[in-house]
Formats: sequence, C-alpha cells, structure tokens
Amino acid sequence: MIKILQLTEYKPICLCTRLRQIKNTKTGGFIMTTNIQSVHFDADKKLIEFAHEKMNKLKTFHDGLINGEVIMRLDKSSNSENKVAEIKILAKGQELFSKKQSASFEESIDLACEALKSQIKKHKDKQAGAKVNIDDL
Repeated sequence: MIKILQLTEYKPICLCTRLRQIKNTKTGGFIMTTNIQSVHFDADKKLIEFAHEKMNKLKTFHDGLINGEVIMRLDKSSNSENKVAEIKILAKGQELFSKKQSASFEESIDLACEALKSQIKKHKDKQAGAKVNIDDL
C-alpha cells in the first residue's frame, strides 16, 4: 500500500530568514555549523573532536562566521606526507578556504586553521575599514 501525503501549505525559507533563525541571542553572533567529511578512510572520534575544537576556536576571531566544512582525505602519493585537510568557511560576504598537507591529519588541520586565522583577521579588518570609510563621507 502506498501512502500519499498531501501538503497543505509550503513556505520556502530564504537564506536571510534561516540566518535569523540560527542567530545566537547570548553573543549576538551566529552559531557556526561545521560539517566534517573523511574521504578514503574512517575518521575516529578523537580526530573529529579535534577538528570541531579547532573550528570553534576560529569562531572566537569573528562573529560573522556562518558555516564551516572540513574535508580530510588521504592522498595517493608514496611519501609519508599524504594527509590532506581542506577547510572552507562561509563568512558574511566572503568564502574563506585553506588546504594543507602533512604527515598527520592533526597537523594538517592545525596548519589550515592557522592560515584561516590570518584570512579571518584580514576579512574583519577589511570590513572595519569599509565602515570607517562610509562614516567619513
């Protein structure tokens, strides 16, 4: 037997509405969601916790970080530095990306987060500079 469900009312949610829904009322910033993927291997719980911890530390540098994605994969090279971490962060008005390769996933994630930290600071300074220039007019 097949059941047919009838939708009486469908309301699509735009991105602006969704962002307002996930706004954190305590800090005034947004709650950053983080997706973690492992390609060609199964990540253990410790590695996933490490990646979440590093992503949460990035949130302390800028309140406008909306979404984060961590992709860990094994490169098919013969050398020992075949662990790759790619981190993509969606901030207000910009997408930030870093890709690092090293001998361990923890080191790759740490290096990628350090690179993103400087990108976030530049993005934040750029936004602050744009606000000052508008006020000067």
